[in-house]
Amino acid sequence: CLLIPLVVSSSHSKETAFSYEELLDQANRNILELRYEKAKEKLSLAKSIRDPEHRYYFLMGEAEFGLDYKEEALLNFKKSAELNKDQPPLYLRCSEICAALKKPRDSFYYLEQYISYNPNNRKELYRLLVLSSRLGLNEKRKFYLNKLKSNNKYKNDLDAIQRQIKEKIEDKKYKEALIDLD
Repeated sequence: CLLIPLVVSSSHSKETAFSYEELLDQANRNILELRYEKAKEKLSLAKSIRDPEHRYYFLMGEAEFGLDYKEEALLNFKKSAELNKDQPPLYLRCSEICAALKKPRDSFYYLEQYISYNPNNRKELYRLLVLSSRLGLNEKRKFYLNKLKSNNKYKNDLDAIQRQIKEKIEDKKYKEALIDLD
């Protein structure tokens, strides 16, 4: 019989045979297997070992999102981003959740954070253009429009795309305007 020593932290009450990192890895595997409740259990154990860092909050956000708790997921993702700002995909995820929660200003904010890491992502630049128009942020709208115009690769498509997006926005079909960008 193989005995594994228990890791016990004096500031926390739970005992476990696994390290903090091992528990995070197990939670990540549970998330990949769509076992979100099990992932939250592993994360709870990890938190009992030591104070969480950005990866813990990211994984908790993924588990919450998997359980369709979008608000809680967003709070965890925000905390992860506060602890480690260098997570571009996380900003995109936050933007998409904010859009689903009908929080266009927050969606715009996180999308701008994402674009600062990926300045040539055409789809997300178009989303910023649509959101800035919708929010009445004319200077931002002009900025993103000029950024798209400066990319010669898409210059031929730009007039038709602008017209199509403008029509959708005027008809208050914001979701369709964003879908057209895919």
